[in-house]
Amino acid sequence: MEQNGSIPTNNLQFCTDCGNQYSRRAAACPKCGCPNDTANAFVSNKGQKERVVYILYGFFLGYFGIHNFYSGHTGRGIAKIILTCLLITAPIATLWSLVEVCTVKADAHGVPFA
Repeated sequence: MEQNGSIPTNNLQFCTDCGNQYSRRAAACPKCGCPNDTANAFVSNKGQKERVVYILYGFFLGYFGIHNFYSGHTGRGIAKIILTCLLITAPIATLWSLVEVCTVKADAHGVPFA
């Protein structure tokens, strides 16, 4: 059974403040703006990268910049590959990777690691 011809009634809820009925997926009631606590259940961390994976990539393959490609920092990854290929500056790339593993907390889009 659908209400208003578009939203199934099992996906609707009533606002605790004004009593308006609206979608469970909405972040807030469209009538009064009351935040929807159940909306968080529908938010996924699909785009979120794992910090542990980032650290492991940085520790074991950091001189190639693999952790940078994983986190979306493509320019940094390419710079590390170039430094590593020059052989003389490979220790600099390794040191740079260790610093990044300790300091970087989010991917290139600003999404914090999980």
